[in-house]
Amino acid sequence: MDEVCNNYLCHTNEWHWGKTVDIIHKKGIGTICVKLEDDYPVTAYICDLSVFVLNRRQGIGTELIKNALAVARKYGKTFAELNVDKSKDWLVAWYSSLGFQITYIGKDEYTMTKTL
Repeated sequence: MDEVCNNYLCHTNEWHWGKTVDIIHKKGIGTICVKLEDDYPVTAYICDLSVFVLNRRQGIGTELIKNALAVARKYGKTFAELNVDKSKDWLVAWYSSLGFQITYIGKDEYTMTKTL
């Protein structure tokens, strides 16, 4: 099922393990994926955030995250989780400003979680 939310197209794919919802900016300048796995009934996994280089620092990434969190809530999730490279301090700070907290420290990356 495809639906439009604000300036974004949401495309849902059904898999044997759950769903993915791809959120794509109508102009194609940014995208994000939300994984909704049946084995994790309370947690949505956010991945593959991408904003075209020339369109960064315009709030598009923030809008993509907000839409991803809205999708997670729509499907009854309580938490959103993502991974971020430990070497990208600016990205960790940005996710922190959006309410994510480091909940696991791996060798090369952090797992960050936000309560919805």
